[in-house]
This record gives sequence, C-alpha cells and structure tokens, in this order.
Amino acid sequence: MLRRNSLLVYLTLLIQELVQQSIASFNKPNLFVFDDTFPCLMSPFRVNEINGYLSNISGTYTFSSNSGFVEHKREYIKKYPKFKNKIFRFITLFKFRPKLIYVIFLHNTYRFLSTIEKSKTPFAFELYPGGEFKLNDQESDRKLMTILSSKYFKGVITTQDITTKYLLNNKLCPRKKIHYVYGGSVPTDEYIMNSKCKVKYMVNKKTFDICFVAHKNMPLGEDKGFDLFVKSALKLAEIYSDLQFHIVGNFSGKEVYLGKVKRRFKFYGLQKTEFFYEFYSKMDMILSPNRPFTLSPGAFDGFPTGCCVEAALCGVAMVVTDELGMRVGKYIPGKNIIIIKPNIDDIVAKISKYYRNPNKLYKLSLLGQTNISKLYSTENQILKKVNILREIIANV
Repeated sequence: MLRRNSLLVYLTLLIQELVQQSIASFNKPNLFVFDDTFPCLMSPFRVNEINGYLSNISGTYTFSSNSGFVEHKREYIKKYPKFKNKIFRFITLFKFRPKLIYVIFLHNTYRFLSTIEKSKTPFAFELYPGGEFKLNDQESDRKLMTILSSKYFKGVITTQDITTKYLLNNKLCPRKKIHYVYGGSVPTDEYIMNSKCKVKYMVNKKTFDICFVAHKNMPLGEDKGFDLFVKSALKLAEIYSDLQFHIVGNFSGKEVYLGKVKRRFKFYGLQKTEFFYEFYSKMDMILSPNRPFTLSPGAFDGFPTGCCVEAALCGVAMVVTDELGMRVGKYIPGKNIIIIKPNIDDIVAKISKYYRNPNKLYKLSLLGQTNISKLYSTENQILKKVNILREIIANV
C-alpha cells in the first residue's frame, strides 16, 4: 500500500509538472540550465550563478533532477519569488528546444548528455573542480572526451588555470572553445550587503577564534584537512588559553577525541548563507588545510575553497594550503593570504605568528577582503559568464 501511495504521489507530481511546463510554453527559450542540486539553498554558489542567468539572459529556464525538488523549490520561491515560473523538475520527456543548454560540473554534463543529444540541441558546460573531474584519471578523461567530442558541444567555461592547462596540454579541447573565468559564483553582493561589523580580538572580544567550514566527504574529512585542523587546534590549545575553535559542516565532533579541551570546540552543523553574516564577523581566521588527490586520485578543490572566499568577504583571514600552486597571479602570501603546508608544525607556527600580532593579522584580512571582493565581484564572475553564453547563443 505504501509503495502504491508513493507511486500515486510521484505520478501526480509528474502530471503537475508537465501541465506547468505546458502552461509556461517557454516563450522564445534561449537557454535551458540543467542541474542536479538547484534550487537547493544549501548550495549558494549554484543558486547565485543560475539566478544570474535567469536575471540577465532572456528566455532562460532551469530544470532540476534534485530528488527533493518540491521542497527545495518551495523554500527557494520564498526567497526569490520572481523566478517562480522559471524553474521546473527535469523530465526526460520535455519537447521544448532552446537555442542552448548549459550544465554545471562534469558529472552533470555527462549524465544529461544523452538527453541533450536526443534533442539535437547545442550545449556548453562549466568545468569546476569536483563533480567527478579529476586530473590524470582514466574515467574522468573518458567522460570529458565523450562530452567534448559531441557534435553539439559549443564551449566550456573553466574556473581554474590548472583546468585550462589540463584541457590544452592533453589536447582534449581546442583553445577557441575554452572560456576561462577564474573563481566561482559565490553570492558576493549578498555577503557585502549583509556582513556585520568586525569583532576584533583584544579590542571588543577576549577570545581568538579560528573556524573550519567544509562538507565531510571522508570519515575524518582528510581531503578538506579536518584531521589536520583538529590536531593543530589541540596543540594550539595547549599553548594559548584564549583560543576557540568553530566547525561548520556535517561534522559531529565524534570523529576525533578532543579530551579536556572539548569545551573550546563548537560544532554548528550544516548552515545556510544567512547564518554566516554574524558568524564570520566574530572569526579571526578560517583554516583550510585541504589536500589534493586525497578524496580519490586526481581529485582536487578550487583555490581557495568557496567557504574560504565567503569568509574572506566578511573580513576573515584565509589560512590555506596550496599544494598545486593555484594562487599564482591572484594572491600574495603574507599580504592578503596566509599559505601553510599540510603539516601540524607549519600550521601552528603560522597561526602563532599572527596570534601574537593581531594588528598585522587584521591588516592582512582587510587586504584579503578587498582582493576577494574584486576577484569574485558580479562583474568578474556572473556577467563574464553571461556574456560568454550570450555570444555562444548568438552563434549557434
């Protein structure tokens, strides 16, 4: 009976979605965005990016295969009601053909490729780190070559210099089809508009606060460096009595033994964007000792991670690893960012240096905030991608 009821609910929702799509009629559709997570508000960079297309490219509609689509759409519409008639559940039976289809991440593009080719629609995609994109990995390369060799492929947006070089050096894609836009589509304007006044150590608070913000993909979060964060924090806690440590993400605190300093660690769980405005105002550093090729061979993160970018927008100093040299040309160590090695001694030494000189730390934080605000501005992120897609649409 339960299965029957579930099937009836699914069929009802499917019929409702087909009716809604029919009513919408997709007046002069220029761009369809396919995704597996949107409109989930827990993925703010994706919401920000897709909203940018909905706002700036006429005739844009989104289709999501998110299993929680109904609930996510309900929450999303409360915050962005103007896009109510622009977002739909992905249904393979759709018959409307836009000028261009756009997909974010490798795994999504590969997954939706058969639908794209059946519809004979030109497409472009964005190759972020993650999403099953790996360096020197046979399966990742196979998926890339399948996508890039499609006769309907029109362009790829890369977000890291290492990605662009990988495509070119391995002759996976001609340069004319690669569009490089460094970074990611974090909600920069939202953070700048809503961030709170900075609460400073030894000025208007008595604690020095270090945070770790990431999603747990491994038992100890080794790829994001959670194990290094905890070990470094434990060592620092032995030396300095006024340090506090804050962890945001799907970490419970049960992953490691914190001993007698457990009270100096606080776990917040997963949080939406609105949580961070006040949270980051009280943080002095965000520590991100992430390691490439740890989650799996060839897997790597963007530099810096999206969480670090959002923290920096609120005036928090970034203390990060850069084992692949991805900072070159964008950041200056010791001026607007603090680069660490993925080992406890170096992490403790670098943090101690700035703990003892908070004025130097806050000067670096301010320069980091200015630099990040420029690199991740709407003009340098969303609008550049909008112009790229407009140009592709004009030429298909």
